[in-house]
Amino acid sequence: MENRLRKLGKEFCDQYRPCYLQQQAINDAFAQALSYSFYQGFTPGDELTYPFVQQGVSSDGRNFQFSLYQLNTFYLHDRHSTDNPRLNYLWLSEDMPLYETVEEDDVKGLNKDVLKLLCTMYLKKGIERQNPSPYLAHYKYLMHHNAPDEYKEEFQNILRNNILSERKFRRVEKDPLPWEFIYKMKYKTRLIDPKLKYFEKTTVTDPHKRRLDDYEPNYIPKIRRIDVRIKKKPIIDSELLFKHKESTINKRGQTYEDDPIVFGSMNVDKETPPYNKDCKLWRRGVNKFQKSLLAKKKK
Repeated sequence: MENRLRKLGKEFCDQYRPCYLQQQAINDAFAQALSYSFYQGFTPGDELTYPFVQQGVSSDGRNFQFSLYQLNTFYLHDRHSTDNPRLNYLWLSEDMPLYETVEEDDVKGLNKDVLKLLCTMYLKKGIERQNPSPYLAHYKYLMHHNAPDEYKEEFQNILRNNILSERKFRRVEKDPLPWEFIYKMKYKTRLIDPKLKYFEKTTVTDPHKRRLDDYEPNYIPKIRRIDVRIKKKPIIDSELLFKHKESTINKRGQTYEDDPIVFGSMNVDKETPPYNKDCKLWRRGVNKFQKSLLAKKKK
């Protein structure tokens, strides 16, 4: 019985092996070409302006099968699957044995054409284009964004503490229970009950629709304030980038980089003008220790 099952399994594998290799080549090549196109700024909403080509090899150590996949379009859903004039192509070769047999230390029947194809795949160079990412901004990638260091540091802290840890930001509330769906959402007969959940249209936001800038701003202690009137730290904003409004700093004589009191940091070694009570950079939130440092620096 076992030998019969093994024989049937071998026949089944031999019968569907070409179909399996073809599907595997399509999946692998499409995934790699898609990732490269995403890196260049193309998305399912922004169609490709030039094709992406991906090479592949499937082998069991003796038989080799070469594939070449060309990604021409992203529109593969709804009507685009039939009406789209662009198509993605796959060229697939037949199984090519690298050798016939191996006897002792000698390889018989070596197929040099397979070695040539392998070498040409590794030695082939790509095409350099003048504008490979037409949909990206002039700085191309987020790591090259000309943002202040305090913005980048704060944004990384939020990603690390809230997003990756999944402690606060991604804490998804439970779905409404059956009785809540009947008496609170459908018929609304529990009007006296406190509205504490997001589906009751309260101040609690839907956890599935929460944004990165949807959080309570942090309170700034008085001694660490840039401006006494600003009591809370600004929320992440891609336009302001943690900079206060111009109306709050019009009376200041210097920029943030020249101010020694920036979120509690003391740049006493930096060349700055002398500080006294009449100076424009003087702030009421300076403690005695900082006053002594400023006095020593003034001398």
